[in-house]
Amino acid sequence: MENFSKEAEDTWSSFLEMNNSKASHLEKLLAISGMKDENKYPSLQEERELGIRLKRHDVNVKEFAKKIRALKQISTENHEILIRKMIAYSQENLPP
Repeated sequence: MENFSKEAEDTWSSFLEMNNSKASHLEKLLAISGMKDENKYPSLQEERELGIRLKRHDVNVKEFAKKIRALKQISTENHEILIRKMIAYSQENLPP
């Protein structure tokens, strides 16, 4: 991102990681839900993997929240620009 502080760059990276972990968790959750719809049940390994993905996403959410709050304290201008960038990214990447 042009003319962004290191903190803004770190926050943007954290936002992307949070989005990726959300997608990963939802992918596994939907796969398991689909199994249950077919009267099949996930293995312990699949249930464990779902839990691992959820924990990873929780960590990413907390990290992002911490960074976005810090960024707002450091630079409201970078914070506002980043918020607009996140909104644009989210709108461009809506699921089908």
